[in-house]
Amino acid sequence: MDFLKALNQIKTALPEGADTSQIDALSTALQPYQGLDPVAAREAIANQATRAASDAQYQQLQTERDNYQAQLKQFQDGNAQLSKELAATRGLAAAGVRPQYEELLLPRVTGSIELAEDGTPQTPEGFWDGLKTKYPDMFHAEDGAGTGAAPGATTADDSPRTVQATNGMVTGLDPSDVLNGSIALKL
Repeated sequence: MDFLKALNQIKTALPEGADTSQIDALSTALQPYQGLDPVAAREAIANQATRAASDAQYQQLQTERDNYQAQLKQFQDGNAQLSKELAATRGLAAAGVRPQYEELLLPRVTGSIELAEDGTPQTPEGFWDGLKTKYPDMFHAEDGAGTGAAPGATTADDSPRTVQATNGMVTGLDPSDVLNGSIALKL
């Protein structure tokens, strides 16, 4: 429906000499809306109301996404720390750390481990040898010739038990005790 056209029809239908100033003012006020479809305008107003709801829902989804990303970052950081601690524990065990010193060395070793791009833990070159050199009492000896402790230090649990062979025969021993060094044979 064209409002200007309707106003012109009303203006022409008025008797001659009638005051048309109000119709002219209304025509001027309606000039910017000429050609506007009222049905489309109502739909646009309705869409604007649903747009606010859509924007609120979109904002809520963005907030949830940000929360999930923060949680994912926390999980990734925790996983990285656990990977470092696992690598440190494995490295200490492979280096022959004495069990009573493992907890003491674990934070130092964990702090020295870096994660590569693929997430694998990496220790600096020569790290384990340097650690053994700096703290020799904390590690078992690698050559099996001693306990790894400083000279003069004694540890009751680590000294091998000596057994005597009678007529070249040793009986009542577990072969694994002989192999792991907890029993020394005296011939």
